[in-house]
Amino acid sequence: MNTTTTETINGHVYSIERDETNNIICQRINDPVIPIVRPVTLSKTQFRNLFTLNERMLTDNFDTNTSLTTEQKNLLVTLRYELSICESVDLTDPMTIQGTNALESYGLIATGRAALILANTKPA
Repeated sequence: MNTTTTETINGHVYSIERDETNNIICQRINDPVIPIVRPVTLSKTQFRNLFTLNERMLTDNFDTNTSLTTEQKNLLVTLRYELSICESVDLTDPMTIQGTNALESYGLIATGRAALILANTKPA
């Protein structure tokens, strides 16, 4: 479970979000003009946690989805393989972007979810 604390660093007050292993995953100065900066390289588990349980079930079982074409299923097989061999997931990598957008266009995740996932935003 993530925790958020407020800390003063060099005279600036920061909101710092840490993951369950105490790594900083989001740090922002308490100034509304400065955007929240989230990491773009995630572990495979962190990436998977950006999806809802229902989205995980749909993507894990895409091969039984009769509305997908053979070409779409082939792309998803390739993406699954790429994810299985990678060390981490870079949210700015073109393959990650293409794959996440494909999940949305194929109806495996809801409209608008790809942008949230690629922005490292966990589901509500």
